[in-house]
Amino acid sequence: MTTKIQTSSKSNILIKAILSLLICLSFVATINNALANDTTTESKLKVGVIVPLSGAVAEYGIAIRNGLTLAIEDNQNLASNCDFVYEDSEYSSSKAVSSFEKLAATGTKLVYAFGGPMSEVLAPIAENKKIPIMVDGIDPKVCFGRDYVVRNTNSGLEYGEALSKYLIKKGLKTIGIVKAENQYLNSLVQGLIDSSKNNLKIEEIASISPSESDFKPYIFKILKANYDGVGVFVLPGQISTLTRLLKGKLENKTLLGADFLESSVEVKASKDGSIGAVYPNNLVSEDFRASYTSKYNNDNQLKFGGEGYDVGSLIIKTLCTDKKYANGLEIMQAIKSVKTRTGVLGETVYTETAEGDKYFKAPVRVMEVRKDGFKAID
Repeated sequence: MTTKIQTSSKSNILIKAILSLLICLSFVATINNALANDTTTESKLKVGVIVPLSGAVAEYGIAIRNGLTLAIEDNQNLASNCDFVYEDSEYSSSKAVSSFEKLAATGTKLVYAFGGPMSEVLAPIAENKKIPIMVDGIDPKVCFGRDYVVRNTNSGLEYGEALSKYLIKKGLKTIGIVKAENQYLNSLVQGLIDSSKNNLKIEEIASISPSESDFKPYIFKILKANYDGVGVFVLPGQISTLTRLLKGKLENKTLLGADFLESSVEVKASKDGSIGAVYPNNLVSEDFRASYTSKYNNDNQLKFGGEGYDVGSLIIKTLCTDKKYANGLEIMQAIKSVKTRTGVLGETVYTETAEGDKYFKAPVRVMEVRKDGFKAID
């Protein structure tokens, strides 16, 4: 009897030992798998994308994200080496800063950010943290004296020049402008003034806050003055309100403004009051227009879809490779090394100025709001 009990006890001990060993081996395997997954994640280049995905300017951020998605789909093999992480700025400088800090704390190596006001606050932070940032802002000053900042788009002067040439050729002499206080709009209007070289007399009818919604006082001033053109350099929401009030009252005056006009939402809200308005922008290729509209069923802010595609393709083809970069400066140098590329926005040239601007220059066109969409007219 004693022998049987001892044999049974030894068997139980052996079984428990085997189970313990199996549990330990399983635990070790789990840890190894987790470490392997972490290594895979860390081996990817993390790219933070700070764009407005909600709020009044969401069309821009959504278009950029759509363009990036198409670039990733068209470059799947290389894109698998990158991890694009999106943050919603809501077109708020404070939220953009919070997003940047969050991305910086989680190993982000490169940031792509939209918006003039956002670029102003993010550029010095990126420079301080030595994290390269590609900004969609038209004010060259964000790059001055900085090694980690590059702009993705043309300057306010270049956009203003394209518009002023069109207006002068059309025979306009005087323009009255209502302008919302915004870094992007300020730069664009200043570019229009500087490039007109006294061939256009430009007067500021009113400078308003971004939250202004009562435009009736300005309508009287616009109609009373004998302007050849009326500039509505205001923000989304304000555009539809102001152009709706002006509808049918401008006679033969030319309506002009910024690329905020390129929105079917604004056109509809204006009750077609913005039809006929002109503005400077970059033009996407017809092939890209077709693929984009087929996938997303709209062409809202298509230029920014094109920019997202071109910038995404640049990042993927240049950085999402087997090459490892020691620091942010090496990443920025690799981006700048692509001097000329042909993308959906046409031939884009990396440009540096004596003042310190660093940006990618693309062809600029003058566009018109029409009932059937947005068309180049120059």
